[in-house]
Amino acid sequence: MKVTGLPCLADDSGIAADALGGRPGVYSARYAGPDCDDEANNEKLIAELSAFPPEKRTVHYICSLVLIWPDGRTVQAEGSCDGLFQDVYVGHNALATTLYSMCLKKGRPWPNCLWTKRMKSVIAGKLEETRRGPVMSTVRVGLVSDSHGRFECLSRMADSAPDVAAWIHGGDYCDDGEDLAIYTGVPVYAVLGNNDYLNHTNDPECRCVTVGGIRIVAIHGSQWYGERRLQKLIELGREQQANLVVFGHTHRRFIKREGDLWIVNPGSIGLPRDGRKGTYAVVTIEDGTITDIAFHEIDRK
Repeated sequence: MKVTGLPCLADDSGIAADALGGRPGVYSARYAGPDCDDEANNEKLIAELSAFPPEKRTVHYICSLVLIWPDGRTVQAEGSCDGLFQDVYVGHNALATTLYSMCLKKGRPWPNCLWTKRMKSVIAGKLEETRRGPVMSTVRVGLVSDSHGRFECLSRMADSAPDVAAWIHGGDYCDDGEDLAIYTGVPVYAVLGNNDYLNHTNDPECRCVTVGGIRIVAIHGSQWYGERRLQKLIELGREQQANLVVFGHTHRRFIKREGDLWIVNPGSIGLPRDGRKGTYAVVTIEDGTITDIAFHEIDRK
């Protein structure tokens, strides 16, 4: 980077199996040995997981990236895809096999099989950005909640929304966040909603992520009611030193600023209570500072 004056991007990824204590993890590419190929690595993992019943073969594909700019700015991101490890091969390369196997969570296939078309568009756009030169310092984050299994609303939202670096899903259903991640090809950070607790998911009740230099806290908000909810959300944001707290549950859009802390409910994309159209929000970040939060609507039919 010092020689070229260009940004430097590094990444690492791997599969973490809960039953194996997180193995193979960062050793996924050489799990069967330094001279082994993908087939040998897969065979070893299949053999080790065969000792466990299918419901215990929960795995996570995790990818971490770090981008360092010549001026010292650093951007870190991590995404994961959760599911059950399959003991059969699907696809024609290691990535396709891994993703397809793991995205069959609870037997659900990729939504509408539209992933390929959408991903080609996303990848083409990213390559074009690379050819044009350094990426601008503007980052956008999408906020959505309470989709309640209505993927047609999520796909319509994704198709009409501006390009975002990540989506935050405020729960109900957090499984929808997985479908959204597959469809858009960008990270989706979801939390449990009050209708998610019977689902077999690894999403937390509350999570903190950093995107575009700002710290975001996401929680469904069903833990509190009335005026007490807002006060608790503010307290949570202060405790986590956050710039933005995202919640859902009410199915109504909401925004409030408390000093340097924003509290936002994007409303419901699937079952809005404050109108006929589904709503979501987009946060614009300039050089690590929130400069705009805009609500958007979609037709649900």
